[in-house]
Amino acid sequence: MPLAYCIESENQEIFDCVLDAMKSTDQFECETQSNLIQLAAELSRVQMLKQLHQASMPLDIPRAKDGRTAVMAACHAGTAETVAYLAENNCDVNRIDRAGNTPALLAAANGQLSVLNVLKSHQANFDVPNSEGKTAILVAAGSKDNALETVKFLLDQGCKINVIDNKGNTVASQATSALNWPLIKLLIEKKVPMDIADNKGNTPLMKAITAQSEDGSLTRKIVIALIGYGCSSTVKNNKGNSALSMAAKMGRVDLLTHFAASGKPIMNINRKGKTILMQVAAKNQVDVIRYLHRDSPEENDNKNATDECGRTAVHFAAMKGHPEAIVYLVNNLKCVFDTKDKYGLTLFLLAVREGNEDVVKKLADYGADVNLRNNQGENAVHMATQMRFFDMVKLLERKDCCLDQEDKTGKTPLMIACSNNDSSIVDFLLSRNVLLEPCTKENRQAIHFACEAGGLEVLQKLVEKNVSICCIDSAGITSLMLAALAGSRETVKILLTTVPDLNFVTAKDNYGKTALEYAIIGQNSELLSDLISAGCDVNNRKSNGWTPLLIAIEVGKLRPIAWCRY
Repeated sequence: MPLAYCIESENQEIFDCVLDAMKSTDQFECETQSNLIQLAAELSRVQMLKQLHQASMPLDIPRAKDGRTAVMAACHAGTAETVAYLAENNCDVNRIDRAGNTPALLAAANGQLSVLNVLKSHQANFDVPNSEGKTAILVAAGSKDNALETVKFLLDQGCKINVIDNKGNTVASQATSALNWPLIKLLIEKKVPMDIADNKGNTPLMKAITAQSEDGSLTRKIVIALIGYGCSSTVKNNKGNSALSMAAKMGRVDLLTHFAASGKPIMNINRKGKTILMQVAAKNQVDVIRYLHRDSPEENDNKNATDECGRTAVHFAAMKGHPEAIVYLVNNLKCVFDTKDKYGLTLFLLAVREGNEDVVKKLADYGADVNLRNNQGENAVHMATQMRFFDMVKLLERKDCCLDQEDKTGKTPLMIACSNNDSSIVDFLLSRNVLLEPCTKENRQAIHFACEAGGLEVLQKLVEKNVSICCIDSAGITSLMLAALAGSRETVKILLTTVPDLNFVTAKDNYGKTALEYAIIGQNSELLSDLISAGCDVNNRKSNGWTPLLIAIEVGKLRPIAWCRY
């Protein structure tokens, strides 16, 4: 509306004209009035706010969507003059919005000291928690603006310093998360508890260590002060991580050195069984690995320890793609690199699965057994093919990985590539003369997987290699049946053209279904005419007596009258 535009653009002259015109026609609605008052308060348009008030607009109507009033908007914006005008005109300085926020809390969150002083003069309550349990002093402690001065002001007003919100946050944890050194010093001077953990078990010391900062010396200063105050570096959070392990993951050798100097052994095992060495290997913190090797006999003793999945530190370095960490762990700590985790995965297999080619090359150079298999009998080529890592498959071939390996179900990489409809890997494997007709335990061959995926290009490549198309699996299912189920008309046409044999077309599975029934079950009605023309029997009966018509009605994709044309 025009008035809102004038307030936003701060165009006083047009505002005066529009307001006079609207007053003469009495065009204001309650919601419109509330929005205009809120907007003027939020943007600190004091003169316009006064004029709206003089036009009999109420100043203290809450906004429908969140229950906020003009005085709340002004407190959040930080305009003391606006807040003073509203308070002097009987706006409630202790009203709460739908989230339980008071004007004082909103002002404290942004360090608005001048606003807080205005609220003080109008007997505002500074210690009312919102729906999250946060009070003004708690949000002030985490503010980027005037946090120290605001906290001091609120303490002078009698606010509780030991307040804890619904998530377990304290003034101390807010201050350490913000790395507010002056405020932390004040809290220590006032002997405020600095070791209370939040609901996730994280202490203020942990939050200081993990807080993002370009000034490492500031973090160090705070950590040293907290340790000196008696905060524990070994207490664990809900995940079993300690301040020690967090410092290690952050690459803070300087903090580890300080912890060690204060008599703390540099070791920790979290709830998943991960040691500090495992965690820093996953983060590629080579400097920390070097420090642990040199100065932490406890972690050296655990160099080949395993977590709950049976993985060692070098497993994590391989999985996360860190060749530098692997080099140090293998060369200096003499970590074993061909061990398997509980899934049968070696470092080499993990690196392949994650697509880390540099690690794969490094491990192969170290002499890792490139043909070890996991608990399912899959080798590295199986995994690379499953993940569609074409370049990795080529690399593995150069490292003499077996391209024809069968897993425990009999499946080969070629079958997986056909199932994925991955023509690039199929083409590469065929160019390396892999075996074309090995069978799974269900007697399925590569042609079955290609037809099931409906991959035209892959099927064409197999046909060019003279792969047998008429093979039948242990359930009596043919390649034509699977192609009909997949619904690829071009694939079905290639099969019918390549094998113009009525027996192939009319073949039945172990339950008496032909390719025609498979097309119906797959709801691929566009294939019906092709299959019937090729010789499929529209009156075929399954072993349970069901005909194609009954199946079509059951599937619900073909009405009986439509079937009559066949």
